[in-house]
Amino acid sequence: KRGVAVAFLDLYRNIKRITKKIEDKRIYDRNFWWLSVIREFLKEPPRRSFLNELTSVYWDAVEEKSEPYKDAIPVLAYLKKKKYTLGMVSDTDGIKERKSKRIKNLNFKEWFDAVVVAGESTKHTKPNKEPFLLIMERLHLKPEQCVFVGNNLLVDILGAKKAGMATVFIKRDGHKARVKPDR
Repeated sequence: KRGVAVAFLDLYRNIKRITKKIEDKRIYDRNFWWLSVIREFLKEPPRRSFLNELTSVYWDAVEEKSEPYKDAIPVLAYLKKKKYTLGMVSDTDGIKERKSKRIKNLNFKEWFDAVVVAGESTKHTKPNKEPFLLIMERLHLKPEQCVFVGNNLLVDILGAKKAGMATVFIKRDGHKARVKPDR
């Protein structure tokens, strides 16, 4: 067994810095994330099996703790009652089928007429327009018939705009960007 002593604040700062950098580059490989986070604290790179284990434990914890925002289900129920056609576009978690499993476990599939996991159902992730075009194809809709609601300006709003959709931004996590949503 190997061990390394790390000051919590140093580790925390490193995680924040690496997370921002990786998220900005839209890298979904959590093993790469772990390697980037712990690289400066270890003399030699960890074994691939160790990274795989960290990633598995991480996603298990995310799945266990994930729950919809409080307003999500009431809004989806209202829209379904009004007979709106609903689609979901979500980026991959970096491990095939992992995001689909989380969507299923959250019972989201019952609310949506189609779901696209960008990076799995498509070659590209958001903000590329490919996943947005695919959801429109699956729903048999044209861009002018769609309104995309997202909580990330650089990923959701920019990607939907590239595909010609109207956009609505829900500010949840303090995203700052120069992309302007329609609402």
